[in-house]
Amino acid sequence: MSCCYEIILSIFLMAGIGYFLKILRFWGPAEGTVFSKTVLYVTLPCFILLALAGAKLTKEAFIVPIIFIFSSLLLCAIGYFIARLLALPRPSAGTFILAISFANTGFLGYPVIQGVLGNKGLAWAAIVDQFGMAIPLNTLGIAIATYYGKNENGQNRFLTLFKSPPFIACLLALFLLGKPIPLYLRPLWRSMELLRDATVPLIMLFLGISLRPSNFNKNWLILTLASLFKLFFHPLLVYSLSLRVGLSSLPLQVLIMQACMPTALMTVVFSEQFKLDLELATGIVFLTTLSSIFTIPFMSQVLSAR
Repeated sequence: MSCCYEIILSIFLMAGIGYFLKILRFWGPAEGTVFSKTVLYVTLPCFILLALAGAKLTKEAFIVPIIFIFSSLLLCAIGYFIARLLALPRPSAGTFILAISFANTGFLGYPVIQGVLGNKGLAWAAIVDQFGMAIPLNTLGIAIATYYGKNENGQNRFLTLFKSPPFIACLLALFLLGKPIPLYLRPLWRSMELLRDATVPLIMLFLGISLRPSNFNKNWLILTLASLFKLFFHPLLVYSLSLRVGLSSLPLQVLIMQACMPTALMTVVFSEQFKLDLELATGIVFLTTLSSIFTIPFMSQVLSAR
């Protein structure tokens, strides 16, 4: 697997630019909101639709997200017992379980996999993200956040997944699987390709704006445990599950790389909305994202070399 440190480092440098400009107060939360909305509602749906359209749906396309969902369930159970063992306060326990269970397979997984594997890996990346990550995140993740925290707005967030433009794009792509693009749609397709190309820079700039260092001295044990489980144990778990079903090379590579991704940014969002431990959430996201510059190429190379 041509997993190259230079490719991944170049992608992360864009996040570094976003973070640096935030420090200089050139950009702030308002710009981050614009970037995230543009990605969520415009460029990422184009990105996913173009990645899936024309792809062939095989048996492995059903197996891959199931493996990822099962690994998330196992991590939830492990996080629960660790939180009980360490007697964490309820808000911190909820944040810790979310942090080790759910990965940044969208905002970071897409650009990294495109950079390393090219467009051929994007269809598998979309399958893992939308069906293996988004479904448990927007169901089980919300249930965990609700149980350990509280939602003062009383909003029903379980319908979030079905209102998500990337998920809708996945459903639309199902009608185009294995079919050539009609001639009358090609101008639209070209426009979507131009919008798709803006996805990676916008995602990484948004990621840089969103990162917030936390008090590492206060939470060093929880931060260390969360990083070890998210960046090392999760890829090993997914790899061991994949060996039992005999996946072919490309879906295996994508599945492992997605499991190597750091903690999902939605952990911060859920921690803020449901009154969990926001400081712990930002610390884990920051540390795992920074560490993943080195752990993604290392773990994906080690586990893919078979």
